[in-house]
Amino acid sequence: MSTLPSLPDAICELVEDHAAALVSIGCSEARVFRLTANGSPDLFLKTSPRHSVNPLEHEAARLRWLKGRLSVPRLIHYVEDDDCCYLLMSAISGVMACDPARAGHEMETVKLLAEGLRHIHAVPTSGCPFDHSAGVMIAQAEARVAAGHVDESNFQPEWRGCSAISLLRELAATKPATEDLAFTHGDYCLPNVLIHEHNISGFIDMSRSGVSDPYRDIALALRSITYNIGPQWREPFVTAYGLSSLDDARVRFYTLLDEFF
Repeated sequence: MSTLPSLPDAICELVEDHAAALVSIGCSEARVFRLTANGSPDLFLKTSPRHSVNPLEHEAARLRWLKGRLSVPRLIHYVEDDDCCYLLMSAISGVMACDPARAGHEMETVKLLAEGLRHIHAVPTSGCPFDHSAGVMIAQAEARVAAGHVDESNFQPEWRGCSAISLLRELAATKPATEDLAFTHGDYCLPNVLIHEHNISGFIDMSRSGVSDPYRDIALALRSITYNIGPQWREPFVTAYGLSSLDDARVRFYTLLDEFF
């Protein structure tokens, strides 16, 4: 078990009887704790610096908007102090799609990933305030490069050794001429999809979700499938999602776009 950091009173009152375990998966600045207590549902607490590059308030805002629209964690409380942000959420039953317990069930996993993605892309976008269209995202990428927030040492192998400026030029030059806008997860990888008893139980880490081209999710799903269960499962995923062919140019564009976030 882990020791929680000093917490605001409003959070303390909600978790005072819970034991905390630090969750190590993930690459963001946020620290994530699973909170357990006898006779009570599990909770998750995220903490991050107040002026984080990826502020927790983005996730809190999306959880509020998605309530009743998609199976995501319930926002219990969000608060900030002078130094940190604190996001308290409900837990969703199930295991991550990349959990070792799912070894041997790869076909089921890719079919469920495709089913889950179709479900996300079917969320009505009317009134959605989160614009992640290509032009908006390129502008954000430019701002992050200018602010020094892009870690070139963390680029995927294909682009390792390249400068952020050179990749930014490629990104702008390969922007798709058209977009088919839908609601998107924004980080649709296997650790962010939960499976319970052979069904999708929910989705987590929604801080990048918003209106964008579905290929934004398809590209990252393919990358995650390749990394987590093997490249031979890419085609079954594409087929299960319902694509007769894959737009490789869009896959490359949205995979490259993710390098800046």
